[in-house]
Amino acid sequence: MLEEWQELRELRGDKLASIPPEQLEAEFVHAFRGVVPNDKRFLGGETIGELFDRVLPALDRLLADDTWDTVLAV
Repeated sequence: MLEEWQELRELRGDKLASIPPEQLEAEFVHAFRGVVPNDKRFLGGETIGELFDRVLPALDRLLADDTWDTVLAV
């Protein structure tokens, strides 16, 4: 059975055109270097904290559901 959970969608960035050219390398290459603060925005879009707020409850819900025996998250 295939299920789609919107809470587990990819991290959302903003439009790449909104990132100044001189910041592109830092945004792509160094975006997640070291400890990433919760208020860090991914390519000008969603913050890491917002990502955690939507994904972690979904993972908790999945782990609490004993009807699953095999899961593939793509």
